[in-house]
Amino acid sequence: MKPHQVILLFTVALFLASCTIPAEIELYNNSGEPITVEVGNETLIISPDSTTSFGQDYGIEFVITMNSTIFHYHVDRLALSNVEFVGWGPFTKRVFRAQLQADGSIWAVSPEQEYPVTNFIHQPEGFPVEPEKV
Repeated sequence: MKPHQVILLFTVALFLASCTIPAEIELYNNSGEPITVEVGNETLIISPDSTTSFGQDYGIEFVITMNSTIFHYHVDRLALSNVEFVGWGPFTKRVFRAQLQADGSIWAVSPEQEYPVTNFIHQPEGFPVEPEKV
C-alpha cells in the first residue's frame, strides 16, 4: 500500500469509529411523588408529572428513590422500535421514552404517544421493567 492510501484508510477508520449516535433515556415521572434518579455519577431529581433525560449505555443500571423506597433497575437493551431520532446531522441523538408508574414499573412509551400515557400500546421485549426493591 502506498503512504497516501494508508493515511486515507486510517482517516476513514477514525471517522467511522467516531460516528456513534449518542443515546439517552427520557423518563416521565407518573408516580405522583418526587423521585431521585442515580445513574452513573449523576443524581437527578424529577418532580411529579415532569421528565428528565440521562445518557444511556447498553446494559444500563440506575437507582430510583421514591419516598423512602429504593428501586434498582437493569435494562439490557432498548428496543429500536421505540427510539426516536432527534436533531439533524452531527447533532442527532437517539431518544428512548419511558414512563415511571407509582408501583415502580417503567413502561416504554412510543414516539407517537404523549405523557402521561394511560393506555400503553405494545411493549418491546424486556418491558415493562420491574424494579428490585432494597
